[in-house]
Amino acid sequence: MTENLLRIISGLNSGLRLSILKLLCENDLTSQEIFLKMKNKVLYRQYIHRELEILRNAGVIKKYYDEETNKLYYKITCHEIIINLSNQTVDWKLIKS
Repeated sequence: MTENLLRIISGLNSGLRLSILKLLCENDLTSQEIFLKMKNKVLYRQYIHRELEILRNAGVIKKYYDEETNKLYYKITCHEIIINLSNQTVDWKLIKS
């Protein structure tokens, strides 16, 4: 359980990642769309991709392929994360599937 908690906390430990999550709360987006919306904060699209993979590994976003548009999208998996520090558990409030 502690490993899961550490993965989530480290995944959220970045202003850039938090900005990405804020964008994904509004809409599912491709990495290119996220990059274009954050161009004033990030020089290279690879930075966005790296941050997306960290968020995905933390379990707060997931990616899916849209066959209609032939694009890979990222979506948020929850809107609230409750961390209980005393027993080191994490509770997710799922809003989107």
